[in-house]
Amino acid sequence: MFDLMVAIEADEGKEVIHPTEGLLAAVGKTLRTQVPASAVQVVRKSFDARGSRNGGPKWNYGSGPAGLFATLVLAEAGVDVVLMEKGKAVEHRGRDIGALFHRRVLNPNSNVCYGEGGAGTWSDGKLTTRIGKNSSEVRRVLESLVRFGAPERILVDGKPHVGTDRLVRILRSMRAHLLESGAEVWFDANVAEVCVSDRQVTGVRLED
Repeated sequence: MFDLMVAIEADEGKEVIHPTEGLLAAVGKTLRTQVPASAVQVVRKSFDARGSRNGGPKWNYGSGPAGLFATLVLAEAGVDVVLMEKGKAVEHRGRDIGALFHRRVLNPNSNVCYGEGGAGTWSDGKLTTRIGKNSSEVRRVLESLVRFGAPERILVDGKPHVGTDRLVRILRSMRAHLLESGAEVWFDANVAEVCVSDRQVTGVRLED
């Protein structure tokens, strides 16, 4: 069976590949008979997030690796998404870091820790993970970095290394792709308060 759709609230998540109750119900409805889990095998599974455009944008805060790749996944899935970062774009961040190192002038929102790319941007560029370097998730991250300008050897190296000089170019390329994909990227967006109503996040208030 192909193109069988299950409501997202009836699914247990993208990584769950065994037949769920929601899937078995959808299969049974299509075939008009009850089907045991042993008779169903999931070959391919994906999420269609395109319908979420009508629900307003999704908001990510922080443009470190997690925020950048979360925004990338949402933007490429067709979701309206805004990435907010308290620091500056990587090219402006470099000037602030230079001022810190050479003149001891600290910008509290744009420095080695804060700004586009996160704290690792001005590291030595080594790529490390604790979830298994051969996992599909890590492979997707490495392939994305190559797509934005990292050397292809990081796909096969035992200890992949990008280098700070390349990271700056990769981040600029990644940001350009996010903007072309419909995402918004806000710099100097320091969140002062998370607004909550009825135990649900309804928005954020930025510092002036």
